Amino acid sequence: MNTRCLLVALSLVLIAGKGNGQSPAPDSRPAILTFDELRRLSSGGAVPPDLSAKVRMLLTTPFVSNAAARQGLPALILQAARSPSE
Repeated sequence: MNTRCLLVALSLVLIAGKGNGQSPAPDSRPAILTFDELRRLSSGGAVPPDLSAKVRMLLTTPFVSNAAARQGLPALILQAARSPSE
């Protein structure tokens, strides 16, 4: 039973590593704020609805860059941080 689970897990890792022949998605990022928009936000006055919507989009949209994948670099596998007491 354990051998079967190990083989299935290994197969899934190998299949996932191939990427199914798909190319990486294009980079995506929301529009960043201009200097004038930053000044309007820092003035402390009322924020116009268009600027408020732009800020909301900026804060809720992930910035994605697939440049490394397009260059063929392998994905990094992150390790959990350990506390000093371990």
